[in-house]
Amino acid sequence: MEYLLIDFGASAIKCCTYDTTTKLFVNYTEYKSPFIDSDSIHKDKLLYLIKNILSKYPSYKKVLCCCILGGQWIDNIYYSWKISKPKIKTNCLISELFIDQSSYHVHKHHGGALDHIIPLGRIDDTLWYSCLGDTNCVIKSIDELDNQYIINIGTGSQVITKETINKYIPAGRSLLVFDKFFQSIGINFFDQLNILTIDQVINSSLYIDLNIFEQAHRYTSGGMISHINEYNFTLTNLLGSILKSLIIQYKPFILEEHTAIRLTGGIPKKIKLIKFLFEYYYQNPIIVSNDNYETHAGLAKFAHLITE
Repeated sequence: MEYLLIDFGASAIKCCTYDTTTKLFVNYTEYKSPFIDSDSIHKDKLLYLIKNILSKYPSYKKVLCCCILGGQWIDNIYYSWKISKPKIKTNCLISELFIDQSSYHVHKHHGGALDHIIPLGRIDDTLWYSCLGDTNCVIKSIDELDNQYIINIGTGSQVITKETINKYIPAGRSLLVFDKFFQSIGINFFDQLNILTIDQVINSSLYIDLNIFEQAHRYTSGGMISHINEYNFTLTNLLGSILKSLIIQYKPFILEEHTAIRLTGGIPKKIKLIKFLFEYYYQNPIIVSNDNYETHAGLAKFAHLITE
């Protein structure tokens, strides 16, 4: 069976096709997420965006997708996790589009009751199946969860073990705040991070609180840059301190030194120094996933479970 796999992420919408017989992933395409520039999206705009994606894959008539967690629909507007709203138990970016169809449901990943995958509904002549959670798909993509910590570092971040998922750890979303500031003064933030040396990060001396947004797990009144003195407030020290703070914030979650840490998500791939910094600050073996599409690998495994 052939499927179009779509990951509706916070930073990008990533698409590919998958054949359950050959087990091949092909036709990778990436689109800018609407949540890069906005905290919300109207249902009509989301449908327009989806139909544009489907038009690029006209021969694929079955879709299995996942999407970000933590948002909610109010009337015809979806408010992402960036906006603090009263929490509703069942809310899913994609499932709501099928609310008027007889097969409408919300999967357990998004707070619903269903824990398997069945048809969700149709958009034109394309059949969509239950929309899954993006973090759940990352977990599904890992074969050896028993023997690893999974640290997913993307727009948001999670530390995942067999027993627990620690969520809302600041990562890419907080880095984008600094990126916006540096852009305003003509500096490419991510380019600068990638020319830092490991010693510049280790020897950095500022304290950076990355809990900038209200949903962050240790948010109080906003982020912070402290420990500034008359000698140490330099560009290199600031950049190194940001990266150092990103890495060491995971220490409370890593309780076993000899259990491997697998780094997933876009940030470890975007900033190559992250792997070496984890190796310095943690005694654990460090593995960086080479798959740019962990969610698709998880979706593919779910695809093999579809029986309807």
